[in-house]
Amino acid sequence: MRCNNCGKTVPNTTINCPYCLKDIDPNQEFVDSSIINQEQTPTNPKDKIIAFARKSENKTIVIGFAVVAVFIVILILLGIISIFNKGNKVDDTVFRKYVSKTYDHLTETFLPGNGNSGKYSLTASVNEKQFHYEGEYDLKLIDRYFALSASKSDISNQDDIIISEEENFEFETYLLKNLLYINSKDFYNKDLYYELPDKNNFLSASKLNVKNLANGVYDTFAEVLKKADYDTSKENIEIGNNKIKAYKISYKLDKDAKLKYIKNIIKVIKEDSSFINEYSKMTGKTKEEIIKMIEGYESTYNFRIKNSKAEASYLNVYVTKDDVKRIELILVTENDTYDIKLSFGNNTDYINVKKNNDDYIDFTITKTDKELANGIHKTLSFVFRGFDNTISGDLVLDTNNKPNIRRKTASEDAVNAYNLSQEDKVIVGNNVYSLMGYNWFDNLIDYVKPICSGDLNCTCNDETNTCSCNQGTTFVVCTKDEINNENKEG
Repeated sequence: MRCNNCGKTVPNTTINCPYCLKDIDPNQEFVDSSIINQEQTPTNPKDKIIAFARKSENKTIVIGFAVVAVFIVILILLGIISIFNKGNKVDDTVFRKYVSKTYDHLTETFLPGNGNSGKYSLTASVNEKQFHYEGEYDLKLIDRYFALSASKSDISNQDDIIISEEENFEFETYLLKNLLYINSKDFYNKDLYYELPDKNNFLSASKLNVKNLANGVYDTFAEVLKKADYDTSKENIEIGNNKIKAYKISYKLDKDAKLKYIKNIIKVIKEDSSFINEYSKMTGKTKEEIIKMIEGYESTYNFRIKNSKAEASYLNVYVTKDDVKRIELILVTENDTYDIKLSFGNNTDYINVKKNNDDYIDFTITKTDKELANGIHKTLSFVFRGFDNTISGDLVLDTNNKPNIRRKTASEDAVNAYNLSQEDKVIVGNNVYSLMGYNWFDNLIDYVKPICSGDLNCTCNDETNTCSCNQGTTFVVCTKDEINNENKEG
């Protein structure tokens, strides 16, 4: 059987494609995507990023989930490095202390019951063009709520004196369930809102315990990877200007190891009643349906791993007697090899990515904290190089000890940005571009665009009432009703 979304061969019993993770309908007629004319490959670095984001298969990650995506990834990573519990090796105590301390810090920072609030300022240079933002923020991730106000000015630096230029403007954005509001008279004369994709109901589900979801992911990987095998050796590494003697703990992530991980992950997570309960609330599916879905992912990932032609990947962790110094992932795909290093200095952390031995991304961030009577003054200085861009600057956060979350309420006359007239879309896009130098308005419109809208070439199945439609260079699944309604509106 073949997936109607990405066109790859999948097992006949699967319910999800192991490559693009789309649901599989065995009754759909397959349409060969190779007959579709490929769009011209972009050459500009910014256009490459936009083209990547516009691809249908890259839109499956819900924007709302992006708020916790980095957090979840870190939890998984911490789960990976918490597995060293074999005897009294030097890494055992270090890892357990490191994981415990870091996990507590992350949950206290991102998932406190009373949230976070305060003031911020951001001064940055993007390819030598300087700008400055400042305002206030309110964040209560456990309730999936955030609000951000900002005033922006372009600046020039002459003889170490910052001079504000005339392109100043103010805006405010906040998230209410799955509606993202933007308020700026400099952009448009009314509030705008975007209806964000929320396929898993993460944003709109009520009474959802985000901590249970995060803990479920963390506990699952921590428990599963305790059973994994690893090798140890000694190695000298350089972090910044420091040369360090470290222990290297290495995992070989070959097919057998990956299959073992998947098997153990499914076993542990199916037995995690708290995680299953929360995921059931979020998706609106019964617990039995959640279990069946998880088992479906197991079969599809097993199929993908067994049929992969990629060589083994490696996870390497470098520790001293006192601390974790570096985490390295050598990720081998069927086409490319990525060497991803996360190194921890005293106050500066480094992220370096090589693709096929060539420099790809280089990122450093220096952190300084100062205790204040009413909160913490944190400065993050950063330099990013990648995609032919250089971005540097300072982010200053003044976080309150006692957060005061001032919740916004939806404006009654707010307008759905997607439903603006074409003339008004051009006006807003031009305003955004003239003030910010980049038209994110059109890109966001494209992202929230209903998947089954527009001029689609579809092949429909009368028995299932579904259609396989060509959208650009890929396929999407729509119902016949959606296609008919779109044609009527057109």
